[in-house]
Amino acid sequence: MATIMAIEFDASNNRSKLWLETNSQLLVHAFTHPTIVHWTLYTKWMNCMKFKVNYKLVFGSGILKFQEILKV
Repeated sequence: MATIMAIEFDASNNRSKLWLETNSQLLVHAFTHPTIVHWTLYTKWMNCMKFKVNYKLVFGSGILKFQEILKV
């Protein structure tokens, strides 16, 4: 839920870049496979994926860069 709130906040403030740090493999997987998101959060998650934001997602010691995560 915190990730959704961060994306919504950045989008509402017209920011185009977002740095996310996580230790959750599930969150990393949700960017490429949004159907794994629980149904209670799915609509909010899909709305967040529509925002044109450049994501930099840090997981452990690796950095994954996403230009456009999902084309809806």
